[in-house]
Amino acid sequence: EVPGPEPQPPVAGRRRQRAGARGAGAGRLTPAASMAPSFKYSVVHGSAKKTVKGEDVITTVELVPGSPEQGLLFVLCDGHLGSRTAVFVAYRLPKLLAKKLTPMRMDVDDATVMTSFADSVQQAMCTSFMELQNEWVKAKRPDGTTVTAVLLHLAHGLVTIANVGDSNAVLDTGCSLLPMTADHRIAHSAAELKRLQGNGCTLAQLGIDLQGPAAPGEPGVGPVRLWPGGLCVARSIGDVDCSDEVIPLPHVRQVLLPPRGARLLIASDGVWDVLTPSRAAKLARELSPSEAATELVRIAASNLYGVVDDTSAIVVDLAPSETPMLSGKALPPLPWEPRGWSLLACLKPSSDEPDSRDVGPSDPGHLLLLSDIDALHAYPQLLRRIDSHYGQRTAPVSQEAPADFTMHGSRNSGSRGGSTHGPGESGVRTSNPLADFVARLSHRERSNSSAAKGPPSSG
Repeated sequence: EVPGPEPQPPVAGRRRQRAGARGAGAGRLTPAASMAPSFKYSVVHGSAKKTVKGEDVITTVELVPGSPEQGLLFVLCDGHLGSRTAVFVAYRLPKLLAKKLTPMRMDVDDATVMTSFADSVQQAMCTSFMELQNEWVKAKRPDGTTVTAVLLHLAHGLVTIANVGDSNAVLDTGCSLLPMTADHRIAHSAAELKRLQGNGCTLAQLGIDLQGPAAPGEPGVGPVRLWPGGLCVARSIGDVDCSDEVIPLPHVRQVLLPPRGARLLIASDGVWDVLTPSRAAKLARELSPSEAATELVRIAASNLYGVVDDTSAIVVDLAPSETPMLSGKALPPLPWEPRGWSLLACLKPSSDEPDSRDVGPSDPGHLLLLSDIDALHAYPQLLRRIDSHYGQRTAPVSQEAPADFTMHGSRNSGSRGGSTHGPGESGVRTSNPLADFVARLSHRERSNSSAAKGPPSSG
């Protein structure tokens, strides 16, 4: 356990402008009679993990013990270079949030009060992530973690999700999907890439010799990384070996559950590298939460490239309390516009589920985000309160390539190979099939041999 300062009160200041929301009703909260549900929600959840390195951590905590309706927290941490940061975040985040949040009366049906409460939850999340970073910097350890935190207020149907990194979450209404997280992989986020480039950061793929960043104009291996450190995500907790431009400030999205209820799918990058959100939701709909989480992890583990990293999933079903509980089964899909039938219909790929924000207001599955903010822009004062961490590690920081070449790159990156997350221990080398393969490939290319050769041995 790492000692840290007492949590500071939430940042004061004027109401901030929310960015990134889509459609009418998104952005700044507008009081409306329909905003405060008059009923509570019940929850059934399940989780599954495929453990390879033991760096993923999942936890479920009641912020008020014995009163899950006042705050039920799910945390999924995908650690890199060990599990210490992930364990620390899973332990400390509930405590920080519990000190910051005042329980809301369960019988409140006032939209203005609901708006104020949602704002306070959002603010507490952002401040807590900043304080987690400042506490962990004092440990002067190089490891880090991505974090996806899901806070459910079952008394009011409020869902708040904050994330840094690339463990994502989607909300499934039964016939549409609402993305609830932002992907902070440098290769996937134009906004993060622009931010890092604008601040003069060194961005490059891993060099062909696996000894550091690829030189300008030279071919590289795997996704784009931030150097020093070789991190592939622009936001995380920890990672003192990396630039101060790797920040802990999360994206936060909030939504009020529809009257019929919904299902949350939360998973580490290993699942989303193999399954699209639409495919994952369709595969899981006829299964109970525990069965669905197990199936998602099983499919991710059986992909062509195999699993050489931890893979985790959490599935949460939420339904009105007065509705008979789900009996362990998922909500059935809502009726949707029938598709035309043809002899060759079975050969057509299944269509993706629509975004809940794009569905017509009168159609099933219509849902808007209550708020959608980037803490970097909504709370700029938090950035100034983050302790500088670059170089805080006791060992010197170098441009050395990471020792962990976990192969679970994204379908959108255009190439595979290289840890999606982070740096390996400085000076530590491990025998790695990928390193052997790239070294032999580099030797062949440099010798310009014209002889036909079979693929190199992976051993």
